[in-house]
Amino acid sequence: MPTINQSEMLGDLKSHLPLSGNSLTDTEMSNVISNVITNQIPEDDELYYSEALCKSLQVVGVMNNSRHAVDGAGLIREQVGKVTYQYSEDHQKNLWKEFLKTLPDLCPYLPKGGYKIPTTLGIIIKTGNLIKITDCEVDTKDPLIL
Repeated sequence: MPTINQSEMLGDLKSHLPLSGNSLTDTEMSNVISNVITNQIPEDDELYYSEALCKSLQVVGVMNNSRHAVDGAGLIREQVGKVTYQYSEDHQKNLWKEFLKTLPDLCPYLPKGGYKIPTTLGIIIKTGNLIKITDCEVDTKDPLIL
């Protein structure tokens, strides 16, 4: 029962992230991997490598999405001292939301077997047809009826 190699997973994680836009450091991503392995997979076993990688990708995507929304979603031009940064309109598009949407398609093809993200099933319960009462006799002498 070999344990998951977290440094190998960090390399795989970085290789599956979008080329631009990642605002997390290697230390932060390593902490995400460690947290996912400890708390979200059945045991620290190489058998669960793909599941841990997929869930780590999801957490990193959510964290980057959050930072994008807070740090510069509406920023087009910024001046720091004598330096002016200007961002293109492409920067405005939130690629992290799109990245998170593609994870169900990506995760089955991850290294070491892939992982299929479980889907939530639902059920609709129909209680029957509506009952309409068209005629109703009301006793107007009853003190409880106004």
